[in-house]
Amino acid sequence: EWWISRVLKKPMLYDFDDAIWLHDANISTWRRWIKNPTKTSSLCRWATHVLAGNAFLAAFAQKTNPHVSVLPTVVDTEHMHNPKRYASVQKNELMIGWTGSHSTLPYLDPLWPVLNQLAKRISFRFLVIANQAPLHNYPWLVYRPWCKATEISDLLQMDIGVMPLPQDEWSAGKCGFKLIQYMALGIPAVASPVGVNVSLIHPHRTGYLCTHSHEWIEALTRLGQDAKSRQRMGKQGRELIMAGYSAQIQHKVFLRLISATIAQAQAA
Repeated sequence: EWWISRVLKKPMLYDFDDAIWLHDANISTWRRWIKNPTKTSSLCRWATHVLAGNAFLAAFAQKTNPHVSVLPTVVDTEHMHNPKRYASVQKNELMIGWTGSHSTLPYLDPLWPVLNQLAKRISFRFLVIANQAPLHNYPWLVYRPWCKATEISDLLQMDIGVMPLPQDEWSAGKCGFKLIQYMALGIPAVASPVGVNVSLIHPHRTGYLCTHSHEWIEALTRLGQDAKSRQRMGKQGRELIMAGYSAQIQHKVFLRLISATIAQAQAA
């Protein structure tokens, strides 16, 4: 990257959507070594322009490069994350759900006791969509292996989506992809008030933000018992995503930034 940008003088647009300058505790030591997180600041410095997935990431990039823009994570709200393209699912029981990878399964650990308490209040199933099953055997737990071909229809099994996160720098760098997926599909969400989550979840409008266990229990109980609220919040959530987090909106911004980066490099 240094050779391309400094010697060949080619314009370089650098995009990142995680706090990759930090050591991720969820991956092995050798993978951290290969990823070389300390290189992130150099890439920001060498780039003609930097695209960051949220304001927290942008603030890091601006330490070494004044040419930084925030470009959020997006989904295709027309061809993929569009509930109108899929047949309605007949549901006999409330489905709360979470999707992620094996490396993010530990984020569910604080939620297991919450769900156990919730099961004493309401009847529900908890769907986990991932590339590895959780190491639990609760009667209300349902595991579905992640599959690209069925990803959207699997997500549409959910009535409520959840995104618990710890309050730390790594989580602050996350760009809310789970929430964006849920909300784009008209699924109301309950999440931790960390990072971009607070921009996506408008309490009582698109979902709920929860910190303590009792808040999670109350929010999930309230949504679980009120189908009309779920429908209303799901509709408002999809509208929010379509307005600012859809590929159909942001691709024009992306193309403008590419043009600006080339012009910036030519002027230098």
